[in-house]
Order: sequence, then C-alpha cells, then structure tokens
Amino acid sequence: MLLLVGFGVFFGWSMALNSAYSRGPSAEVNLWEVLFGLLFIQVLTTLPALLLGRLIWWLATFSPAVRRREPAAIRIRAHLAVWIPAVPLGVALMLLNIADIAGVVAMSASHRPTFRTDAAPGWLWLVALVVLIAYFTAVALLARWLGRDVTSVALAEQHREERLRLWRSVLLDGVLTFLRQHLGDHVVRRYLTTLDLPAGARSLRQVRSGEHHAETPADQRLAVITAGMGDGSIALSGPRGAGKSELLKQFCLRGRDNVGIVVGAPTVFDRREFFLHLFGLVCDLAETHGVVPEQARAHRQRIRYLHSDTTGTTAGLGLNWLTLGRSHSVSRDRQPFTHPELIADLRGFLGVVAQQFLQQDKRLVIGIDELDRIEPIDRARDFLNEVKAVFEVPDCLFLLSVSDEALEEADLARPGRKDAFDSAVDEVVRVEPLTYDYSVKLLDRRVIGFPRPFSALFHCLAGGVPRDLLRIARVTVTPASLGRGLTAITSSLIARDLEHGLDRPWDLVFHDTLRRIFTDDLTQDVLDRAAEPSAPGSLDALATERRRGLAEADPAWGALTAIRQTWQFPVMTAGGS
Repeated sequence: MLLLVGFGVFFGWSMALNSAYSRGPSAEVNLWEVLFGLLFIQVLTTLPALLLGRLIWWLATFSPAVRRREPAAIRIRAHLAVWIPAVPLGVALMLLNIADIAGVVAMSASHRPTFRTDAAPGWLWLVALVVLIAYFTAVALLARWLGRDVTSVALAEQHREERLRLWRSVLLDGVLTFLRQHLGDHVVRRYLTTLDLPAGARSLRQVRSGEHHAETPADQRLAVITAGMGDGSIALSGPRGAGKSELLKQFCLRGRDNVGIVVGAPTVFDRREFFLHLFGLVCDLAETHGVVPEQARAHRQRIRYLHSDTTGTTAGLGLNWLTLGRSHSVSRDRQPFTHPELIADLRGFLGVVAQQFLQQDKRLVIGIDELDRIEPIDRARDFLNEVKAVFEVPDCLFLLSVSDEALEEADLARPGRKDAFDSAVDEVVRVEPLTYDYSVKLLDRRVIGFPRPFSALFHCLAGGVPRDLLRIARVTVTPASLGRGLTAITSSLIARDLEHGLDRPWDLVFHDTLRRIFTDDLTQDVLDRAAEPSAPGSLDALATERRRGLAEADPAWGALTAIRQTWQFPVMTAGGS
C-alpha cells in the first residue's frame, strides 16, 4: 500500500508537471491532475495483480496433487497465488519510485512550478484522502472476493475431504440407524436356525457409536428425574457393562436440550491435575459455542501457562560493519493457583457459562465417567469428597457413572449408612442389564431382522449385559460363520467360554443347558414361550443365572436346577450326576 501510494503521488505529480510545462514555462500545476494520476496508477497496478493471483490460483487446480488435496500442494498454490503477483509488482514500484523521485525533484528544482489557486488545496487533499480510503476499501473487498482469504481457503481445502468423509459417515450412520430401528419395530422377524444376515453387518464392527444407542428404562428414568432438576448431581449405578457410560455420553453430548462435556475419572487421582483438566474442557466448550469467549481464553491462559514467560521485540538496521538497533523484553512470572482459588474460579466460571446457556434454553451438563478407574479403588471416596465441591453450581447438572462392584470394593453406598457417596449425590439412577426384548432392540439397531434364535442365544450368554451382547455378536457374525446352524454356533460360543476359563462344574451345567435348548431343532413355539419374562425357565431367567454365575465364586445350584426341571432336562449336581 505504501509503495502504491508513493508511486501514485509521484506519478501524478510528474503528469501534472509535464502538462503544465507543455502549456508554457510559467504555467501553473493543477492539483486535480496529481489526484487523477494517483488514482489512475492504483487501478493500473492493483487490479491486474489481483486478477493475476486469481488466475494462478485457478490454474493450480489442474495439478493432480492439488486435486488429491495434498497439504503441501495446497500450501504451494497459496504461496504462488500471493507472491507471483506481489513480488514483481513491489520490485517494479520500488524502482519506479526511485526514478520518479529523481525526475520530479530535478524538474521541480529547475522550473520551480507554481500551483493554481482556483481550488483550495486543503479541501482538495481532504477530498483526495476520502477518495483514497474509499478506493483501498474497495480494493480490500475485491481482494477478499477474488482471493477468498487465501490462507483460510488453503486450510479449508486441506481438511475439506476429511470433513466431507466425516459428515458422510455421520449422516449415513444416523439415517441407517433410524431405518434399522424403524424397520425392526415393524417387520416380522425371521425365524431361522441358520445364521443368515445382510452382507457386511458393518454396524456390529463399530464398538462405540452413539448413533446406535437403544433407549432403555434407565433412559426413561433419567429423563424423568432430570426434568425436575435444574442442577445438582446424579449417579448412574449398575453392574459393569450395563451401559452406564453410553447413557452418560448420550445424555451429556447428544441430549436435545443439553450442552455438555464428558471427562473420564483419573486412574491416579491428583485433585489439582483433574480440576485443571476439567477447567480447560469447560473453557474449550464455552469458546466453541461462542459463550463468553474472552473469559474462556483468559482462564485458559491462566490455567495452562503457570510459568515464567518472556516476550520481546527488536528492530534494527545494519551493514556488515555497522549495526543500529533497539530491543525490549518483558518477563512475567505467574503464581500458580492455590486449590481453593482454583475451585472458586472453576465454580464461578461454570456459573457464568451455565447462565449463558440457560438464556439459550440449554442446560450445562458435566459428565464424570468411570469412577471404577481410580486406583486404588478406596481413593474413590477421596475423589467424591473433592469433586462435590463444584456440584453446587446453579443451573449446572453433574452426572457420574460408577459400577456396583466399585461401590462395594470402596465400601460406599451401603444401605442405611451415610457416607461420601450419599452426601455427594442427590439422585441415583439404576442401569440394569437388558431384558430379552431390549437385547433384541439393541441388535436391531445394528442389523435389521437378526434371526430370533441367535438373538436369544446371545442374550443368555451375555447375561443381558449390553457390552457382552455386542461382543458375542461381533465375534459370531463373521463371513466364516454365515450359513452355519444354531447347533454349531452354540458349540463354538461354549468352546470360547471354556477357553476363557469358565469350566467350573456350575459353568458346565449351564453350558449343557444351552446346548440342549439352542439346537437346529428349536421351534418357534418353544422360543415364543421362553421369551415370556414371567415364564418358568425363561430366557431372562437364564440370563440372570448367567450373571450370577459370573459374579459368584461358588454360585448356588437351586435356580439353575429349577430351570432345567422346567425344560425337562436331567438334573445335574456339582458332582456331575
């Protein structure tokens, strides 16, 4: 811009001098001609440069590397589009400035021009200033339109293919999940004792995908409880693998009226590191949603740069043997938070963010997942005592997930006793294992029309635990298994159990029960009767026994014996008879 203005002034001055001298040695210089020359040279130089840059940008799209969105090629294209027009123009303007300065100074000194007085020079230069500002504003807008902010475009081009791939995946999975659930609720499920599925069954390979979440009674209980709570804390408890983490993420990250984050409980609990990490995630959330972004950036600077930093500026002009320069530096030492200061700042910022979201009819939700991870597990009590300090934030809801096994190991939540768990949590939502109907529903979210005998077998072997149900389905539904009968699939899954050490007498009797039920001769009428939850020896009863057998070192035989009697199987005891 400086080179353009300087060259324009001297070019216009030179034009005005030449025009004046052509009229005679004593002619006056017209300042309007200076202004005209100034604007003329701007249009003559700027517009071709912008068009040349845009042409280079367009020509580069024919490069195979650019079409493949290679980051290096995108950067090279951006540099070429900027520097090829800019460098020659800058060099030319610099040389022309030197020439014009010399010519104008020599001509002015020899002829001593005078100005016309029919226009006030002050008004003239004010008009010129306004015209120049308007011109350069137009140039900036034109550059934005032609160049489309080359740096941003280059970065966007670099990630465009990844974003498109992600969107395609999200949209495809979302639509397919909806269709699977809708069709699964309305089609008559096939009764086949041969494993026959649509090719691929790709959704079973997606281990953790929120798009395939199947609503359960726990979802409904959580929705009812949170509808009556503006803030506070809720614990999701239940056996391991029952779906607590998935429910927590579904509510915090995909809830219709919720905006939230999910942070995993630390394996080794360090209260300072955990709260700093949580504070940083809250700052990221606020800035992402455009909620008090200035405060978010200030807090992030405070919590992430707790050390001494030095900033400096320097400027100089030098030759090989002479250097002149100036240097300036500033050092800032930041004192780290004390723990009470950290908690106070975190609570205050959570309150501000929650209020901002509330004005948008949204609720701030913070999820703390897998308290089971804390080692040793008895430190979970210390964690609860520390984290409940931030639970009392207005309009902010906290969700925790913890397994029954962890609560028992940590000696928490014993009936009739007030402890750290009871004092930290306002409500508890039980996440129970699935019934047979919900196991079918979960599988339908992944594969349309899963054959009912295999759904029943997987449900019994998984004990109704969603994580185990999907694991069993994933290892079973492979190209090698397609076309195999129910008897063969049952034998292979029992062999897998034995490989994992489930070979106690109780396990062997349970396996024998499954072998006798899930055969190629299993009829639809028999399976329909077993699918009734209240029926003796039902599929849900078998799933319950499976869970009990896995949880207890020496499970009782009474319930399993009653199930075998219902099915009219020989009664077997610990001795194998």
